[in-house]
Amino acid sequence: FQRACTKYGVPDVDLFQAVDLMERKNIAQVTNTIFAIGRA
Repeated sequence: FQRACTKYGVPDVDLFQAVDLMERKNIAQVTNTIFAIGRA
C-alpha cells in the first residue's frame, strides 16, 4: 500500500505505518494519508 501511494504521488511524510492502522495507534495519520491520496 505504501509503495503504491508513493508511486501515486503521496509524499512519504503523509504515509501512515501499518501499526498505526492495525493497532489503532494513530488513526489521525491514517486519515491524513487518505486525504493525501485525494490531493495527489
